[in-house]
Amino acid sequence: MKKLISILLTFIAMIGVFGVGVHAADDQYVQQTYVGQPTDTASKYYDSALYIKVNVVGYKGKKLRIRIKSSDGTELSSVKLDNASSNNTYYHYYWTGKDSSGNFYKDGTYTIQTWIYGDDSTLVTKSYNLDLKGNDSGTPTAVKKSAKVTYMGQPKDPKSSFYNRAMLVQTQIKGYKDKTAVIEIYDPSGRYVKTFEFLIKTNDYAYNSYWTGYDYDGIFCDDGTYTARLYVYGYESATEQDWTQKVTLKKTDAKFMKFTGLTKDDDNRLTAKFSTAGHKGETVVTGFYDFYGTYHSLNTWTLKTNDVEYWKLYIGELLTYGTTGLTIKVISYIDGQYDSTVVVRQYKVS
Repeated sequence: MKKLISILLTFIAMIGVFGVGVHAADDQYVQQTYVGQPTDTASKYYDSALYIKVNVVGYKGKKLRIRIKSSDGTELSSVKLDNASSNNTYYHYYWTGKDSSGNFYKDGTYTIQTWIYGDDSTLVTKSYNLDLKGNDSGTPTAVKKSAKVTYMGQPKDPKSSFYNRAMLVQTQIKGYKDKTAVIEIYDPSGRYVKTFEFLIKTNDYAYNSYWTGYDYDGIFCDDGTYTARLYVYGYESATEQDWTQKVTLKKTDAKFMKFTGLTKDDDNRLTAKFSTAGHKGETVVTGFYDFYGTYHSLNTWTLKTNDVEYWKLYIGELLTYGTTGLTIKVISYIDGQYDSTVVVRQYKVS
């Protein structure tokens, strides 16, 4: 029995010597729960080179320090984060992975140190073999790059303001943030009839392109098998793809006059926005009724194409002192087709 007690005492002493139990107390600790590339594509920090997630327990009101070192011990980044908001706080730190000149550090072994500011006993030091999200050219490497057409056919959402278009082309592009995407539409005979271009705003970007169904000669195209050619400008060899689909073009309301918005800028100038399709060679007439019901003619011009055209009417001279709370009417129509094309919108000046 004495021998057993002696063994237990010896074991307990060893625990004290070797430090089994990392934390000062069970309810106080700092733990690195994730170190690696960002995984949340919806996050505005998704393009960061490195994401560090730290769980701090039992240190409410204390600050967390994070330090990143290279394999040779050189300090690359050191930050002091805000006070812990509770006794169980998760910190999220995103590192750009760049030096002072804006160049990416290379993949390799990095040391991550985390501790409570002013309490070195909480220091946690771990080394990781990291694939930083980026390289010397600054091109993201973590995202698997792709560009594809996911749908081609009639618009599907009756609530959409573009539901009256003849055809919808949906695309999904990954890994080409801030580049320009191009969609070329070819009719059943292989004739080129339409081009769309748009900026790719994120590294996982979905975009809808709506076509009125008119070719460049102003003729509404026939139903049949269409091809949408998608590519990222400057990366054609890596991204070009043809999507072929039999399409019944939506002819309903292919000719239209539409009001698309009325806004007021910081200088109290009103801007009315309109669009039209199917009225090539015809004249648009625009104007407004002021607060007292008096009509004012603004602009007239001839439409150059059957495809959608957008224009803006600047009517800021109405916003004079004492007009707040009064209503104006903005009007637009095709000359000679008032009853069938007129669009009128009211706006209460605030």
